[in-house]
Amino acid sequence: FNSGDVRGCGIGAGIVAQLVASTVRKCGNTGTIGVDIDGSLTSNSMLCGGIVGTGTIVSGQSVEGGYSALVENCYNTGEVRAESNASTVQAAGIVGQAATRAVTGVTFPIKNCYNAGAVKVSGSAKAAAIVGPADGGSYYDTSTGAPICPLTNCYYATDTAGSASSYGDVAAGDLGELTGKTEREMKARAFVYLLNGNENYAGDDKGTTETVWTTDDADVNKGFPLIGTLYEEKKLTSWAEVGEAVESGKLG
Repeated sequence: FNSGDVRGCGIGAGIVAQLVASTVRKCGNTGTIGVDIDGSLTSNSMLCGGIVGTGTIVSGQSVEGGYSALVENCYNTGEVRAESNASTVQAAGIVGQAATRAVTGVTFPIKNCYNAGAVKVSGSAKAAAIVGPADGGSYYDTSTGAPICPLTNCYYATDTAGSASSYGDVAAGDLGELTGKTEREMKARAFVYLLNGNENYAGDDKGTTETVWTTDDADVNKGFPLIGTLYEEKKLTSWAEVGEAVESGKLG
């Protein structure tokens, strides 16, 4: 977990600058992440992500599931900024750049993550709510056409993080399960239910023993969900909460 501000001159991230054949799981960032904010550099790549700066692909190396890398159950509520005159500048709420080069046969999934932090760029820089493309500007495997970073159960705040991507030809659904929600929806307990894979609380009648996500009752994360177990006493108990659940899609 990171709550401090991070300033980089090339790659900036709340948790890992360069992810190489590794897994990042149950991490969060609330600090401001920025690269080359004074705009003094003009030629190098500037990459900025709330959790990971860039995925560095190494042939023959993989993690569990055969993936090239994996980010799972992570969140960002901090501001991500990339303001530079560099030739390649991109920022995203979770992973700034999918891979350091155009790739074939690589899968770098992002699962069960959300971004509620503002993603700010200047000039020709590009922004994305969750993940930026690989080097060269593509989100897709050069051989199969499949997404390099397929998204599963991922969310972004439409009134803070903006659109899914500023790359124009990439819609939210093109990369998998990516849904925009309002901040109010993301602060509701029903959203915690969605992040927990539709498990309500530990000890429920489905046999759930623990959950990954819980509510921010102490307001340490601006009211957005935190990593932790959601216990029975925090289940939906009032008609107001049932109303929030309907609006957030938990109940139809």
